[in-house]
Amino acid sequence: MQLKRPKRAPAALAFAVLALVCGLRLLNPDFLERLERMTYDLRVRAAQKFPAPAATNLAFVSMEDSSIAAIRHGLLGRPYGLYWPRHVYGRVVEELSAQGAKAIAFDVLFGELRPDHAPVVLADGSTIESDDFFALQMYRASNVISAFTAEVTPPDLFTTNCLALGDISTEKDADGVLRR
Repeated sequence: MQLKRPKRAPAALAFAVLALVCGLRLLNPDFLERLERMTYDLRVRAAQKFPAPAATNLAFVSMEDSSIAAIRHGLLGRPYGLYWPRHVYGRVVEELSAQGAKAIAFDVLFGELRPDHAPVVLADGSTIESDDFFALQMYRASNVISAFTAEVTPPDLFTTNCLALGDISTEKDADGVLRR
């Protein structure tokens, strides 16, 4: 079987376009980046006119300024700063698991154990360390995904009790904006 020889005009046109695109990419002209940034809003507004299907089975639990302030002012019996006791996260896991969550993911880095947090009093009156309570709830739920970066990995107590680890590292684009 003999292959047909391609016609010269389409082949030359394809080669010219390919050479132009490769040349522009090698030269890396700044005007293309500026054009992309200038048209971004226009493209986003146009995309909003075509609604995408949305999942109805997702939930998001956020820590906002009001919840951080409530914890700082003693909502848990004593004031805590931005680094909440691990038992708070354990209680979140416990509640979400009880409500049937299929997966629970944290984008909070738990890079070290916190023995300085107060122990948790259980229903039977016994106490357990805050970190151990969090790890126990992760183990019971068996669906918790814990965050890590190349610089910060959770302690073994957490990594062995969570389902998986998720990398939350970020890099900055050329325009200085973080991307995931």
